[in-house]
Amino acid sequence: MDKNEIYAKVNAKQQEIVDVWDQINFQKQLVENYEGMLKDPRLIEMDAKMDQAIKKVEDPAIFGLPEAAVNVLQERQKLSSQITGLYSDIAETQIKIIQKLGQVLNLQADIIDMLTAPDNEQ
Repeated sequence: MDKNEIYAKVNAKQQEIVDVWDQINFQKQLVENYEGMLKDPRLIEMDAKMDQAIKKVEDPAIFGLPEAAVNVLQERQKLSSQITGLYSDIAETQIKIIQKLGQVLNLQADIIDMLTAPDNEQ
């Protein structure tokens, strides 16, 4: 394999690295967006209000729970599910980032192998 072929392959691998880095940056932005949503003051305030409303209900398990309390509990459950979903999305996204970083390392190793391989082995 002559130098031009090696450099062409190296350039192709470098482009793959750029593509993977773009994917990593996109995934990082998703994590930042999710974390920003979890820190939203409106969400925190709503959660605090729901805590107060639940505390006003003496025993939420009793039969004949006031409709307002039922609504608060349902809203809180929905909110908790959304927050859990966001944390799950963050974890999945972080796993994807780690996998992409592994791809980058493998591509870089391929480039090093191509550049350091003796001519007679190519």
